[in-house]
Amino acid sequence: MYEVTLDELRAVSLGSTAYAPREILVKVWLDGSDLREPYLVAQKLKTGESAGPADPFDRRYDVDDSIEFELVVGNSLSLGTESIDVTSISGSETRTFRSGQLEIDLDFSVSDVEDVDPRQRAIDQFRDGASTVNSDEFTRWDNVGHSYVVNRLERIATDPADANDDGMDDVFEIYQGTTEFCSVTSVTFGFVHRQPRRFIEVARSLYETGGFLGKTDRLETSRSLQNSSIGDDVWPLGWLMLASFMDSDNFYFDTDSSDVDTQSSVWAVHYYLRELLGYDNVDYDSAQVASERTAFEAASDAVADDGVGILHIHDHILDDDVLDDPEEHASSWKFPGNHFVAMSESATIADEGDSDDESDDRFEFAVHSWGRRIEVDMEWQYIEDYIYGSISGSP
Repeated sequence: MYEVTLDELRAVSLGSTAYAPREILVKVWLDGSDLREPYLVAQKLKTGESAGPADPFDRRYDVDDSIEFELVVGNSLSLGTESIDVTSISGSETRTFRSGQLEIDLDFSVSDVEDVDPRQRAIDQFRDGASTVNSDEFTRWDNVGHSYVVNRLERIATDPADANDDGMDDVFEIYQGTTEFCSVTSVTFGFVHRQPRRFIEVARSLYETGGFLGKTDRLETSRSLQNSSIGDDVWPLGWLMLASFMDSDNFYFDTDSSDVDTQSSVWAVHYYLRELLGYDNVDYDSAQVASERTAFEAASDAVADDGVGILHIHDHILDDDVLDDPEEHASSWKFPGNHFVAMSESATIADEGDSDDESDDRFEFAVHSWGRRIEVDMEWQYIEDYIYGSISGSP
């Protein structure tokens, strides 16, 4: 394994606007991935100026054999990309990016390192940020503490999976508190469950820069959100991630709202399965258009394919009384959707019943909801009353 460190950006020439600083964004891809790194590496420079690409922090990447850079000036002017075989490099290197009158140098260095757990490595680098500059000053977030965020990340996104030995993986502790953020909470669970190292990098970028790079979009949080108090009964890490994903600057949601529009929530889930996890195959199946069974099986199949399946349900199905005796609490009317949950494992048919009628099929599956892992063991005739749709994504 190799460690690539970004050392310096030099604005050799910024053309006719040399008198004014211009932002230079460094995009990074590792080992041939088509999903760029989420950490926001950018500096505003004038001609003749230089700076560390991620000042005041160090920016290092662990790669097996290659790294690719693209430099972008302003909002969209690309100076091109360059893919680099790091196996043939030892020490410092410089790559020059040019377009017209623009010329920018990027210095980086390569060194051999022992194979490490990429999740723990990301945590350690995030924690080291506090020793680089005063941890109370460098964050964009006025009420989110550095140590609380890093320690919580380490708990839910690294081994051991069940640090407090309570029989439940710590990732299930992701919790929305009293907020109406269940849609992005379900995405966040799927994100850390499937891509924990990338989840850590997004959290670090949000904390240190106020934004991050998705698959195609650059997302920034508003200063009003960064100044806001943490929502009731929400961990600092939960607020950092969930409120950012629901920020009004991105989706016209009010992070203090108690009435989040359902269709907007569906759109947000769909969007983040693409932007955060980089999934190309993302589908929304409405029970009103297709069927409850189609929507349910689409989410289950996505999980079986190492993707994320999110159910739009009425939360009554997760009540203990209903789980214990669904027949007694069956209703003659359809429950409207009011909650989003991520399936933590695909569904299995435990019993196909005594007839060809699918309503007799008994399913077993588990979901994440309200900071818990909830097991469901129920016949389909009762499950379908609570299914409103699903959003599924897979690689």
